[in-house]
Amino acid sequence: MLGTRDGGGTEPGVISSDPEVVRTSPLYLEISLIPSDLTLVALDTFDGGLNTAVRQDYQSEDRIRGLEISRVRKGVDPIDIITTLEPPPEFDAALFFKEGGRVMVTTLGHVAGHEAIIFTPIDELPVEFQIASVMFYQNGVNTSLIGNSLPVSLLLEIAEEIAAAADAADDEGRS
Repeated sequence: MLGTRDGGGTEPGVISSDPEVVRTSPLYLEISLIPSDLTLVALDTFDGGLNTAVRQDYQSEDRIRGLEISRVRKGVDPIDIITTLEPPPEFDAALFFKEGGRVMVTTLGHVAGHEAIIFTPIDELPVEFQIASVMFYQNGVNTSLIGNSLPVSLLLEIAEEIAAAADAADDEGRS
């Protein structure tokens, strides 16, 4: 993403890895669509403070499936998204890997009306090596979901839930 328009500065707030403290962040949202086999293993402000960054990390017991959700308030609003195109229809996976190709397809989409970048793993990879990602920007906050061995469709559903909850929180804050 390219950004040039100043989104305004925000005081970062307290840095914390205490889940009870992080739950007080304006960026923290409860998410109901987390698969039941995933457990919250980390809730922190990552490399920011309570007002600028929240990271939720979920893992399955065997550590094969996982989901990391980051919400980061940006000081610069993106003005454009640059991404590569999908592989051509004559895509040959064996040749692709032989020539050092990537293991996911990048597409542009939408989450609750907000532009999104969607990274979908190619089917030729074993499921335990598939990583999917959805990123979208909404009201000054960049939200990123990274799923290990999770379908991109689930990430999109969770992203929609996050976007709706963030819009509701913004509306409540304006009232």
